[in-house]
Amino acid sequence: MQRAILTKLCAVCGMPFLARQVDGKLRMLYRRRFCFDCSPFGLHNTSKSPLGIPDPAELRERRRRRKNAATYRSLKVRRKRRKADLIQTRGGCCEECGYDASPAALEFHHRDPATKEFALGNFQGTWDRLLREAEKCDLLCANCHRTRHATLDAGRGDHPVVAHRRRRKLRAIEYMGGTCHGCGRAGLPAIFEFHHRDAAQKDFGISETGIPHKWETVVAELAKCVMLCANCHREVHAGARRIGEDELRYRAA
Repeated sequence: MQRAILTKLCAVCGMPFLARQVDGKLRMLYRRRFCFDCSPFGLHNTSKSPLGIPDPAELRERRRRRKNAATYRSLKVRRKRRKADLIQTRGGCCEECGYDASPAALEFHHRDPATKEFALGNFQGTWDRLLREAEKCDLLCANCHRTRHATLDAGRGDHPVVAHRRRRKLRAIEYMGGTCHGCGRAGLPAIFEFHHRDAAQKDFGISETGIPHKWETVVAELAKCVMLCANCHREVHAGARRIGEDELRYRAA
């Protein structure tokens, strides 16, 4: 007894098409979602929502973007794994203060910028070369890294835009209480960052832009934020801390 051939409806135009066709070969098309008019056979269109009749060039571009996105995700996982391994070779904690709560907040600081060949965070070369570059560095937490650079940069003249941004940040830090809402730490202005509770409500970064805003506008933006030290901010974005209504706490708590 011959099995009946299933008829499917195209997800784009609604026209029926056979789920099994013979044109010299047996084609098993039971998982296909689009008719041959909307998605010609052989173009490998796996899009979940094609827009009408797909253009071959557009399909190639979509496949390229999907491939690039998959490559980016793979490289991101690889970078995270290699960073964790590299941190362990250096003792697993900040060489300045001993911080070891989250790898996301640990960074490599080149002692002599003149010897720097590349930034360790984005390097995709060999492990041996990565180790050699790391030997030129100190392993620091984000707070100590910021403090180190602030100390090294002290006394340098600022561009007017940078000077304006620094003044605005100092005023914002004072307005927010002067300490990290996560760990209660005080410190140099360089260690503080403003984390938006809801990124969708963010109109501008408090300390990222030199565009002059009225102080009332800055205060309205600060109302959407909590002020964190660089370490706590890294922990929040890494998922090691979460933001409650009135406080920050470790996810494990």
